[in-house]
Amino acid sequence: MSERTNGTGVESYVAEIPSNRRPAFDAVLRLVREHLPPGYEETMNWGMVCWQVPLDIYPDTYNKQPMMLCGLANRKSYISLHLVPVYLRPDTMELLQRSGRKLRMGKGCLNFTAAEELPLAEIGEIIRSMDVETFVATAKASRTR
Repeated sequence: MSERTNGTGVESYVAEIPSNRRPAFDAVLRLVREHLPPGYEETMNWGMVCWQVPLDIYPDTYNKQPMMLCGLANRKSYISLHLVPVYLRPDTMELLQRSGRKLRMGKGCLNFTAAEELPLAEIGEIIRSMDVETFVATAKASRTR
């Protein structure tokens, strides 16, 4: 976990995950935490567990909210991993597709019911590759396109 954590909110959210989804949720939560570069904060935002760039590091966002690297949400019939680098860098989507797994995706989220459905190694690699400085620079560059 990062040095700035809203543990109570995250812990409360995780505690309410239904037991049949808990193994998948916990596996992805652990994956993100193990691969997350320093400098991000883990908190509740947007109705999910969120790993984001603190505003004191990068306050110049278009919506005045912290930039989210990824978020993990329990939905009505599945779990979603929102993976923002998929929006910003085409090579991240290519990496996910090379896994050969059939992915259930929204625009930038992976929907799943079991962790085995996900290309976990590739997701870990994407998260690890996005240190705060790289993520902010990538987001800034995408604004000018």
